[in-house]
Amino acid sequence: METTLGDGVIVTRRVELAGPSFKVASKYTSRTLSGKRAIRTHPVFTVPRPQDACLTTWTADGTAKSEVLGGLRGPAEDWQIWLRDAWEVFLQDARKPQGRWQLSYQTADRRQCVITNTFDPADIAFCYLHLSLPNQHITLEQWSTAKELTPTDGPSISNTYTIDVK
Repeated sequence: METTLGDGVIVTRRVELAGPSFKVASKYTSRTLSGKRAIRTHPVFTVPRPQDACLTTWTADGTAKSEVLGGLRGPAEDWQIWLRDAWEVFLQDARKPQGRWQLSYQTADRRQCVITNTFDPADIAFCYLHLSLPNQHITLEQWSTAKELTPTDGPSISNTYTIDVK
């Protein structure tokens, strides 16, 4: 898929489906603009009782850290923003997942759903989690590193999502 935005940025997106996984590759280029830009992903997942979902992130050495999202809602730190019925968590620098993060939760029919997102950490400046209680959704968002726009190159992100329901 490809479209040209009003400012002249060309967005190219390719979606590949393979069993329980799908891959989304997105890229910005431009024939008319120059300068550095970043691209972001914005997948939104419907999650019953999102505050009870568990987020697992991995470090470069393969160590996993899991946290129930409702447990994050303590006193806000510089990487957290609490709103009335939603909250945001910025995972950057040492907190940025290194190639993989995972969301797990119980479905309305009491099955376990695990969404695993893998990516190249070199392409990602930071990850961002948005949780909305009224809408029952969680966004596992990523922002790319900024890169110069050219007619053939620019910032890009390639993600693979695997969804497992047991």
